Amino acid sequence: MNTVQVNEMPLEVKVWEGQRVVTFNDIDKVHKRASGTAKRNFSQNKKHFIEGEDYFEVIGNELKRLKQQGTNFVLSRAKAVFLVTETGYLMLVKSFTDDLAWKVQRQLVKSYFRIREPEQLQIEEPKELEPKYLNGVPHMTVKDVEQVTGLTEWRIHRFLEKNSLGVMLKGEELSKFKDSNPNVSEYIASLVILDRVSVEMVCKGLNIYDRAKGFIDNYFGVASKGVLTRKEKLKEELAYMRKAEIALSYSLDMIEIYSEGMIEKNKEITNDLIIKSFRVAMLTSFENIKLSISNIFEI
Repeated sequence: MNTVQVNEMPLEVKVWEGQRVVTFNDIDKVHKRASGTAKRNFSQNKKHFIEGEDYFEVIGNELKRLKQQGTNFVLSRAKAVFLVTETGYLMLVKSFTDDLAWKVQRQLVKSYFRIREPEQLQIEEPKELEPKYLNGVPHMTVKDVEQVTGLTEWRIHRFLEKNSLGVMLKGEELSKFKDSNPNVSEYIASLVILDRVSVEMVCKGLNIYDRAKGFIDNYFGVASKGVLTRKEKLKEELAYMRKAEIALSYSLDMIEIYSEGMIEKNKEITNDLIIKSFRVAMLTSFENIKLSISNIFEI
């Protein structure tokens, strides 16, 4: 276990999202404050803290992985763990103004937070991914984004949830996606996928776009070959709508011609035929138009 001496006390080094973090208990211990002081300060001022920048709330699968790593600071029954970054720490201890507090702050910043981890110094080249498609349009899974950017799934999912991004596939939709993408595991019960715009928003929002831009361009550029552009798709669908309009006009002409031969024999039957035929023609055309619009805007 890697430790750092702060105020003559051993502090276990904790790294999350590529940066060193501390727990509320760590802060209380090195500042020699009553247990629960840092947590209380955080709770009272939480609205001023930014998740992902000043602190991380580790829950769910990420917390499970953290427990499995054999860490000493996570209780087995814990449902969530808060990890505080350097900026969060400095905000929390603003009210600590005694001489010891100033000394500890200096030590923590210089000897703990500002020490870069070896893994932060190494930026691996993104591995080549096999393109995945949804309705002929290239998409990436959260795992793909993690592999390309180095961000954790937790951070990506949090960003997606907060910004309502990504498409959740389940049931029949997921089955179809698996059928057209053999590289997706058959054992997955649900899957979040992202189009190019969503991937770019994630990268820009989490400040790693410059590093990932080249790979994004390559992945979505290569993956899009053979797929109609938006303009081409619109042109094709409008042509289809025009055909539907012509079909409707033809149907009405046929109704008129047919009714002229029937009108003298039975006017009531003819009127009923005209109305029913017109409704069928309108319905058919409307459904075609609705389908075309849906295809254009991928509704």
